[in-house]
Amino acid sequence: MLSEIPANDIIVHYFAEEMKKNGFLVTRDESRSFYHIDLTGNYEVYYKNYVHKKTLDLRTRINKLKREKGDYSVVQIQNNLLEYWKKMLEQYRVRRATTGQPNAFDDKRLNKMLHRIIPQYEARGWLQMSILKGPDGEDWAYQFDFVKDGVQYHYAPSFNMKYAAYSPSKILLLETIKAGFANPNLIEFNFMRGESEYKNNLHLKKQAIST
Repeated sequence: MLSEIPANDIIVHYFAEEMKKNGFLVTRDESRSFYHIDLTGNYEVYYKNYVHKKTLDLRTRINKLKREKGDYSVVQIQNNLLEYWKKMLEQYRVRRATTGQPNAFDDKRLNKMLHRIIPQYEARGWLQMSILKGPDGEDWAYQFDFVKDGVQYHYAPSFNMKYAAYSPSKILLLETIKAGFANPNLIEFNFMRGESEYKNNLHLKKQAIST
């Protein structure tokens, strides 16, 4: 799953070694690119110039959420992440089963590796779990990211299917990007994957990857 990361980042080496230890065959290909957002500017300028006009549907869903349910909140957590990782996986599994899509996290080797490295990476300050909470405090969406050397890598999102009509994972993504602009320790939000229709609304730049 963590197969597309910046070609010049030392984490490529760390993760490749962990995969080898867990029986994965590791090869490197740096011929492809993926997409990121520059966080060094001003969020209001970024949003007004590049995002506002392209996210009418999301704004409509946010207004619908606030009208029907109330306001939401976002929290970002850097500790006890295995606990939240398990909750996120449950949301992820339900959604994948509902849509009939395969779930890469069903791979026992991948799960074993992640359960081992999450505490290690947490201790280094390389991980963040963002949570979108509904008006009643229920966790509507999770977003699990790697954070290293000023770059936030968007790894795994999930959301509660009960609230799919409000697009909670997209709301959380935009809120996380907004928080990234406000964080002086971050310079880039990196998607770790290629283009998609929704991501193209977020003014992305290309970057070489190691696959």
